[in-house]
Amino acid sequence: MASEIQQNCKRCTTASAAAIDRHIGNRIKLRRNYLKMSQDKLGRAVGLTFQQIQKYEKGFNRISVGRLWEISRILNVPIAYFFEDLPRSGNEQNAEISGFGDEAQMIYKEDSLRLLNAFNKIRNPQTARIVFDLLQALVATPKETEYEPRKK
Repeated sequence: MASEIQQNCKRCTTASAAAIDRHIGNRIKLRRNYLKMSQDKLGRAVGLTFQQIQKYEKGFNRISVGRLWEISRILNVPIAYFFEDLPRSGNEQNAEISGFGDEAQMIYKEDSLRLLNAFNKIRNPQTARIVFDLLQALVATPKETEYEPRKK
C-alpha cells in the first residue's frame, strides 16, 4: 500500500500536470484567436480535426512535444511562448493563482486581444497617441477612485 506522502505527491503532480495542460491550451487559443485563425484551419495545418484542437485548448488532451512544436511553427511563435507565465512551483494552489483553467482570465485576455486589434486599426498616428495616452491615464488611476456621474 502506498504511503500517505506518495499519495499526496501523486495527486499534486497530477493536478499540476493538468494545470499545465490547461495553461498551454489557453496559450494556443490566445495566439490562434489573435491570428484570427479557426480551430479547423489550425487542425488541418497539423493534420488533426478541429475537435482535437478544441480538446488541446481546453486541456482535456495532453499535447506531445512534437505536436506542440508543429503548432508553434504554424502560429509563428517560439515553443517557449506556451510556457510563459507558468509558475515555478509545482503546487496546485500556486498554479491556480496564475489563472490556469480560469475562464474569467481567458476572457480577459481575449478582450485584450480585441482591444489590441481595434487599436491597430487606427490609421491616424495622432489619434492612436491620444487613445494610448488615455489608456495610460486610466491604468494610473488609483483603484479606489470609481466613476461617479456629476450631480446637477
